[in-house]
Amino acid sequence: MKKNLSLILTVIVSLGIFCLTACTQNEPLATLSEPLQQIVSGEQTVTVEIDYGTQKAGAAYPADYLDGLTAWDALTEVAEESGWTVAADDSAYGKYIKAINDVTEDGTNFWLFSVNGEMAQQSADSTILKAGDTVNFSFSAM
Repeated sequence: MKKNLSLILTVIVSLGIFCLTACTQNEPLATLSEPLQQIVSGEQTVTVEIDYGTQKAGAAYPADYLDGLTAWDALTEVAEESGWTVAADDSAYGKYIKAINDVTEDGTNFWLFSVNGEMAQQSADSTILKAGDTVNFSFSAM
């Protein structure tokens, strides 16, 4: 009986040591994509791309995502953080963007924008973004 009890205790202790060793490995079971990592970590963003055409070099900026964030909100957040300005007029259709970072419409070229590669169908202040979206503001001829 003592042999059986000793054998059972040895098996239990061995299993316990094995479980502790296996459960404390710091290797991930799988690698998450960047958008999933942002969601898991609570860091959700959108990307704001500015294409100045031939006026100056373009750039891409991250903007913090919150529910209800519009393309206009993301643009003005990036402008404020980067130290440049955005000018727009209010119209019956929403915000009409006239200038971004001192690049102003000139009668031939205008500020247009797209979300995830699709031209917007409404104004920037009416276009609601989702986490992970890319909004591109492009200075070009219509």
